[in-house]
Amino acid sequence: MDKVIIIGRLVVLFVMSCIACCAQYNNKTWIVGVEPLLFNFQDDTLTNTVMPSNLVYFRQAHSNINDSSGLLLSCDGYNIYDKSNTLIENGDNILPHKINSFYTNQLIQQSIILPKKDSQFYVFAWGISDKNFDLAQVNGGWYIYDVMTYSVVDMKENNGKGKVISKMNYLIEDDSLSICQMSATRHANGRDWWLVKPHLYRHKFYVFLVTPEGIERQADQEFDSPMFANGVNGQSNFSPDGSLYVMTSEFNNNISQINYFDRCTGKMSKYKTIPWVYDSIIQMYRVVGVSCFSSNNKYVYLINNLSILQHNLETGEQIELNIDGKLFENGNNLAYNAPDGRIYIGNWIKVYSAMSYIEFPDKKGADAHFCRMCYQTKNINTASPPNMPNYELGALKGSLCDTIRPTQPGINTIRIYPNPTSDFITVEFPQTNKVTELMVHNVLGDVVQKHVIESSQNKIRLDMRSLAVGLYTLHLITGKEKHVYKLSKK
Repeated sequence: MDKVIIIGRLVVLFVMSCIACCAQYNNKTWIVGVEPLLFNFQDDTLTNTVMPSNLVYFRQAHSNINDSSGLLLSCDGYNIYDKSNTLIENGDNILPHKINSFYTNQLIQQSIILPKKDSQFYVFAWGISDKNFDLAQVNGGWYIYDVMTYSVVDMKENNGKGKVISKMNYLIEDDSLSICQMSATRHANGRDWWLVKPHLYRHKFYVFLVTPEGIERQADQEFDSPMFANGVNGQSNFSPDGSLYVMTSEFNNNISQINYFDRCTGKMSKYKTIPWVYDSIIQMYRVVGVSCFSSNNKYVYLINNLSILQHNLETGEQIELNIDGKLFENGNNLAYNAPDGRIYIGNWIKVYSAMSYIEFPDKKGADAHFCRMCYQTKNINTASPPNMPNYELGALKGSLCDTIRPTQPGINTIRIYPNPTSDFITVEFPQTNKVTELMVHNVLGDVVQKHVIESSQNKIRLDMRSLAVGLYTLHLITGKEKHVYKLSKK
């Protein structure tokens, strides 16, 4: 029986992997700048065209999402736009609006867009409540960003032009959020997403599981050290495969922090900290605000206005790629992996009709070929790439944490999460629940837990804390039928 279960599971994972490889959404179109440009990565050739401006600033707070036809919708941090750069119906002011008139579109990674289901999308944003804004104005003090929200867009509404059908739903209120940095990666099941937002000064992360049915805030993750003081210039980034996470900012305690990330559980573990370089000539640290991984996970690039540092994650070797030693007057700001294999680096302080890039990020040293302002664009307001997760990342092959189940005779699809776990697993049934009994078996076939399920019950939480680390099977009884799923205690 177990052999049949394992084969069936591998088939499910294979099908999911194929679906993910043919994902509807991609990273092949970027919206960038003032009088915005569309960067189109097609057939390994990058082109750029000027969009209608409508005075929209896609500077560094922005995000967008595409399908196979191109741009679908975008966000500048406060408002949501359709593919023609027109404000979507009900798409204005997705955050408390007082700060918008004061500090427009300047907060790094302030928005991100994730698929919901069918034609619907989540648009996440973080900012400052009107209460905190007024308090800072009165006291002339530091702005404490304290809210994080999501809105839902349905692109079938308004004759296909799209409409915000739910706006400014609060995920976090009255807290202290980093003044930059928000990023996401796909769950190992190939469907759901993990969304991560750091705390303002503690080594603490707010993590959300984003599913078609809703958003589940996970337990906050906090580490004993190092402590952070997040400035307005900083970036977080996942590696293309989602297994590593980097965070840095201008007041980041003179270090950049890299963590392991578990796509099954959404949990981080500390990997390494990288000290910044102290420059004896200018007598200050080369402040790192920009960070990005190579696609092979061998290097992380740490970027500021003086240096393009390639840090070898395996050996710790650091190589300076800015061999001419010139200051970057453009103010390097945000770096992202592109579909053509390059890492593109945006501009911040001044406006330029060009963007820098690292041509071969997987290669060592000079062979990586950093090229200063080498990609020419069609206007002089080229800013930074959009905040986009790797939409084309699929399921984690061979993973035991698949929470997507095919419909089986006598039972609708259920959800099991998180799996693996170290403490609790939630089993969520459909509203039309036909499950009468639930049992957990160990590898010897012994029943270690047994629960009777009421017809009105649609969720149960299993306490796995007393069980030994290893594999288990979950048996659901529906009348005369039994359905078996794999569980993992770590």
